Amino acid sequence: MKLETHKNEKELTKHEQKHASCSMLHVPSLKNVSRSSGFVALFAVLIASMVLLMALGISNIAFKEQVLTAAAKESQYSFFSADTGAECALYFDMKDTFPDNNTGIVQCNGTTPITAISGAISQITDFEFDVSNADNDGCAKVKVDKAHDKVHLDGSPFLDANGNQVIETEIISRGYNVSCANTLTNNPRIVERVLRVSYDNGI
Repeated sequence: MKLETHKNEKELTKHEQKHASCSMLHVPSLKNVSRSSGFVALFAVLIASMVLLMALGISNIAFKEQVLTAAAKESQYSFFSADTGAECALYFDMKDTFPDNNTGIVQCNGTTPITAISGAISQITDFEFDVSNADNDGCAKVKVDKAHDKVHLDGSPFLDANGNQVIETEIISRGYNVSCANTLTNNPRIVERVLRVSYDNGI
């Protein structure tokens, strides 16, 4: 009886040890749980940082596109003003208005331009006028030179068959996206476009 009791106690002890070992295998380690939680947090931070960087990049691109669009629009206004000034000068030159410089005759865009004579023999006429409409303001500053020395593309004098300097008419029209009164201000958004027209006198 004692032998069987001792044997049963021994078997019971082995069974309890085996059950305890199995239980220990199923209990998660606090150290492993801590490592898993830290990895998840780090992964979440990385994902959030990537999304934030993408959002900032898209916002920066959108802002630059908006600035470029606005600049292109203002440049178009300036080109329109320059083209208007050149067309006005060509029209009145066809009527032999220059270099007489009669301020009562030169009228562009329905207004009488501010006109001044310069040059040694009064062959240069400068005038300016506002090019404005309901959508935007503009200004054209025009110089008409009836005694401009014609040159080649390399800058060398253009001579006729007798070796004399060829004289031509040169029109320089500067267009702005603001009124003429505001072209003298230090506005960084002022855009200037320049058109040059030249042709032989008598054409």
